Amino acid sequence: MRSKNENGSTIAMHWMKARNVPKMKPPFQKAILAYITDMQLLGLGAQTVGLGALKEPPKKLGMISTLDHSIWYYDHEFDCSDWLLYVMESSAGGMGRSLVHGRLYTRSGKLVAVVSQEGVVRAALENADRARL
Repeated sequence: MRSKNENGSTIAMHWMKARNVPKMKPPFQKAILAYITDMQLLGLGAQTVGLGALKEPPKKLGMISTLDHSIWYYDHEFDCSDWLLYVMESSAGGMGRSLVHGRLYTRSGKLVAVVSQEGVVRAALENADRARL
C-alpha cells in the first residue's frame, strides 16, 4: 500500500519475510534484516520526488545509490522467516538526494527496528547515450 499524507510525505507499507531461512541466533537475524531493509527505501524516495524507472525524461530515474543506512534494533528475539510489517516514509527529497525512514513490526505489533537511509537519487540524462565519464 502507498499513499501521500497531508505534508507531502510518501508512505508505503507491506508485509515481508525471508524465505528458506533456518532458525538462527539474533546476530544472524539482524544481518538478514539489515539486508532486506535496504531493498526498497530509496526507491520510495525516488517516487517522492517524482522519478520512476518507467517514466520518460526528465522524470526517468537514472541512478540510486546509498550514502548512509542506519538501523536501531529494539527487539533482539525476532525471526526474519516470520512475517514483519515494513512501514516506510519518505519525507524529504531534492537536489539529487532523498531521506527515507522505516519501522518494522512483528505480527503482534511489537517494534523490531527503526531504519533511516539517505541516498543519491538522480534523473536520467536526456542524451544518456552521448554522455561520457
